[in-house]
Amino acid sequence: MMGTKIKKRINELSKKLGKEFNVSPEELYTYLTAESYEDDKYTPGDILSNEYLLFHELVEIECLKKRGLEVTSNVIVENPETVYECHLKALEEELKFALKECNVEWIKKRLKDVESYLNDEYLPRNLRDEVVRILKEFAQ
Repeated sequence: MMGTKIKKRINELSKKLGKEFNVSPEELYTYLTAESYEDDKYTPGDILSNEYLLFHELVEIECLKKRGLEVTSNVIVENPETVYECHLKALEEELKFALKECNVEWIKKRLKDVESYLNDEYLPRNLRDEVVRILKEFAQ
């Protein structure tokens, strides 16, 4: 049942954006339910019901796969720095998507999340500047 819903949501988003995602429903589900080192702010249900969050996760998974990682239930805890890099890349793409749709409220909401990363003990030191850059770029 969940696989059908996930596949439907991926197809709807692909059609809307005119972009194919190199992510199977199984990979998305595995990633959304994967072991993590902190509590997730958004549930799988939240992500599937919000096209910005869904887009974010799909971009993040594609990034991980391009870096040669397999989507497993341990991919996050075993590759924290790569996952954070891909998370920031996906976040930037998500914000561009929201900007294209003129969704200022969503951008403001997500920039608050981005700001909180500066206090995240798991943020790799070398990614601090990237977080600051994203904040500056989208706070305009």
